[in-house]
Amino acid sequence: MPSIHNWANTYSATPAVVTEARTTEELVAIVTDTTTYPSPVRAFGSNHSTTPCALVDGGTMVNTWPMNRVLEIGPDYVRVQAGALFIDVSKALERHGLEFCVQLQIGNATMGSIACCASKDGSYPGVFGQASAYCTSMTLVTADGRVVTLDESQPALMRLARSSNGLLGIVTEVTFRVRPIRPIALRHESMNIERFLEKLPDLLASESSIAYYLFPWIGKVIVQVRTPTDAPGRPNRFVWKLRNWATAHIVPVAARAIGHLPGRWLRSALAGLFYRCAALFLRAFIRSGKTHGCDQTMRYSHHPGIGRFTFSLWGFPRQGFETVLRDYVDFLHEHYARTGYRSYMLTVGYHVIRNDDALLSYAADSDVITIDPTAAGEPGWDEFVDAFNAFCVSRGAKPLLNQTPRLTAAQAQQAFGDRLEELKRRRAEWDPQDRFLGGFFRDLLA
Repeated sequence: MPSIHNWANTYSATPAVVTEARTTEELVAIVTDTTTYPSPVRAFGSNHSTTPCALVDGGTMVNTWPMNRVLEIGPDYVRVQAGALFIDVSKALERHGLEFCVQLQIGNATMGSIACCASKDGSYPGVFGQASAYCTSMTLVTADGRVVTLDESQPALMRLARSSNGLLGIVTEVTFRVRPIRPIALRHESMNIERFLEKLPDLLASESSIAYYLFPWIGKVIVQVRTPTDAPGRPNRFVWKLRNWATAHIVPVAARAIGHLPGRWLRSALAGLFYRCAALFLRAFIRSGKTHGCDQTMRYSHHPGIGRFTFSLWGFPRQGFETVLRDYVDFLHEHYARTGYRSYMLTVGYHVIRNDDALLSYAADSDVITIDPTAAGEPGWDEFVDAFNAFCVSRGAKPLLNQTPRLTAAQAQQAFGDRLEELKRRRAEWDPQDRFLGGFFRDLLA
């Protein structure tokens, strides 16, 4: 059996069986046939996770892509099969004048994964940034072959299911709350790091969604500001396409090319030029008085080649973030001086408001601002992530089990404490024979 790798090609596994399911009945047959389909059984879609959470050695991997139908669109909800891609459902909603409450950038994510794993976008006032918070029902096949539907009349179970990562069962169908399309104005502001930290309270107090691009090697920050608007006229449908094209192609390819150049001085000089051009591009061209937020969702190539990239994501408490960001910049410089490794891609981050609708929510206790270093996955990335994880957990940050690579069991325990213990206990109740417990989670929950 050939190995299967995640989208960024940073993890791989060799399952005993790779199959697909077109119906719930087929999933029940797979789950209950332990001879043909050995344990553990894990569902997978686009494999965009930056951890090996969907990969298994020696077990069974089930592709849910064929289960991709939009089943029902109501005035404020959409019901879909779990293998449907976020971007396809988003386009179906748009034809009805509707959109998701949280607009994700990675459109290849399956709706089942969005329902039971962590994902995010910058929060608008009063709007949660975690997409799973808007999952109102979830149907899954349990380890003993039952088909179980959970909904908001069972808040404790829904809270558990939204952080279950497929450990309770294989998700077959989900319902998400949606809303009428709300046009947004988009702009980018450039400033040095200290000016950004000085303006941060005012930015977060505005009626906008705030994200940032950090250029630590030239001391700059580009702030992305998205604001709901009632401006007349047609929305600009090009500006997000331009941003998406640059994000998917220019940035990772340029960063990979710079990393292969000889000599630190040459790499640093060209990287500085690249950063300044990227900052100018964002300020000058990625702006409009009226856009559709759903246009920011991207359909990444399944075979991106040199356009592959990876990232790590931690959510830091809003209180004290100014000190954390300064420490992070110092950490990057110190790590580079000590190891010679640096990523030539950017660090990005989002403001996400407090939300406790998922058991392992990284914003359960307070508003958070994320720090998300990105990289081409070049040699040195793994060692950097190990050091970065230690940096984050020591400052009270919380990870995402599907988007924080090389997380250790001790770090997960330190970040989530009793919440992780509850997941371990409830998972064992639902799956006492460990039918869905892959090696990644077996180690993480040890």
